[in-house]
Amino acid sequence: MSRQGFSAAGSPVITIQPKNAEYLVRNSAGPLSVTAIADGGGALSYQWYKSTGNSFTDEELAVEFEKIKSGSANDIYYFAPVSGAEDSTYTPDAASTGRFNYFCAVTNTSADGKYTAVTISNPAVVTVVEARTIAFGLKSAPPDLTVSLNGEIQRPVSQADGIRNYRIRGAGTLRFSAENYISLEYLLGELPVRNGRLEIKLENENGHFRLLGEYSTGIQPKSAYFSPDGRRLFVPLLGQHGVDVFRFEQSLVFEKRLSVPGSTALGFVEALIDERRRELWVSNMEENKVHIFDLNTLEYKTSMATDGVFPKVITQNPDGSLTVVSNWTTHNISVFDSESKRLLRRIPVSGTPRGMAFSPDGRFLYTAIFDEPVIDVIDMTQNRVSTRYRFFQGTGAARHVIYRDGKLYVSDMYRGTVNILNASTGAVIASTRRLGFNTNTIVLSPDGRRLIASFRGRNNDDDYTRPGPEFGAVYILNADDLSIEERIWGRNQPTGLAVSPDGKYMVFTDFLDANLELYEMPLNVDTLSTNGSTNYSK
Repeated sequence: MSRQGFSAAGSPVITIQPKNAEYLVRNSAGPLSVTAIADGGGALSYQWYKSTGNSFTDEELAVEFEKIKSGSANDIYYFAPVSGAEDSTYTPDAASTGRFNYFCAVTNTSADGKYTAVTISNPAVVTVVEARTIAFGLKSAPPDLTVSLNGEIQRPVSQADGIRNYRIRGAGTLRFSAENYISLEYLLGELPVRNGRLEIKLENENGHFRLLGEYSTGIQPKSAYFSPDGRRLFVPLLGQHGVDVFRFEQSLVFEKRLSVPGSTALGFVEALIDERRRELWVSNMEENKVHIFDLNTLEYKTSMATDGVFPKVITQNPDGSLTVVSNWTTHNISVFDSESKRLLRRIPVSGTPRGMAFSPDGRFLYTAIFDEPVIDVIDMTQNRVSTRYRFFQGTGAARHVIYRDGKLYVSDMYRGTVNILNASTGAVIASTRRLGFNTNTIVLSPDGRRLIASFRGRNNDDDYTRPGPEFGAVYILNADDLSIEERIWGRNQPTGLAVSPDGKYMVFTDFLDANLELYEMPLNVDTLSTNGSTNYSK
């Protein structure tokens, strides 16, 4: 037996692992393959192993791997070497149906033949099946992606309202692909079809943003907010009681769900982080209250009634002395003393208030009016609307507003646009065409160069709380002229949107999927803030 572990024969490095495969019984199977390189030189040799049919645990498999590495391959039980399978590729036997496990042992032998080192590939599962038909309705992003089975393009049998219906007979690898996107592959028998529907979302091949992961949340995650140090993420839930809290540990890890003692109400909407007082304020539209939690301990502190109906957005003036809450149904703004938590007054506005942003001196509160494409300008020295900026003459729905360098950035949910207004005059500086349906949250970079906007996509015709015919998207725009720099597909109704304080991560919520998507932002993209002037108070 050759000695191992010396530098004369470095361990092989496997660069491409064998993939799971699915074959039709008695049909020619495609080969399994492994790619490896010799670390430090030497000659590579290969031996494929097949499971004997006995079930095994990961621990038992690890023991057999160690036996093979030590030269005791004859003493293994759950796998057996395949006679003649001594190349980097191997075509499995598909003579009978079943589920089989394969792996390859790659050996590096030193030039003088004295030393060897062995690396074991990941196991590949090969399923041999009789022909069967898989039927599903496909909802995809991009909506025109190509579907192919073992390289042969599949055509839908019908399509309607954004859904393409397929009936695919056979076995093998189903591939979803589109130009400039990273393809996805599934074995036909392992498609994640649910209730007859298959949902596929592709990522940009050369995009600036890289998907790191997707995470489950509570029902209807309405918004998202990073803590000032970026170590936590808060997600208020509209369809469940509480606020989900995630912490960063290289990825997102669910920490806990904040709740209000003695309450089971749903309807948590938006939040504000008061960094001066280390508090998290969250609006609840079912109770018509604002709940406050300790930002350090996450303990519940207190609640205040807004004396309005359906409170939504919360923001603070620049010096942090006043905190304001927009009340959707009663068409007014509740003004609180930030320190004492006392309700000082309610200011009526011209329609349904949503997003708000203060001017830098705190004198004016710009309020998006959801009934129409209008910004109410509230003079806080007079506690009344002093003027109205109408930025489109037809129908519209102003949703979120950000103040930056004498400009107002405003999303119009009805028209699917983002707009820039002169903050002093209300004059329109720039507007996008319709980018998508139902513009939601917008965030702006600290240097004012880029704007990010989430679009929910078209609603379901019967009920907006059911998935519609298309996925939504997140757009990265040039903040000067609102030209498109990148589009990232979301799932069902991308809504909440936030960027970590260090600008390394972006997250958005898929409202109808109880899902959160985390993206890494590259260093060459400008650092982005979480919500312009409306998210933090320092």
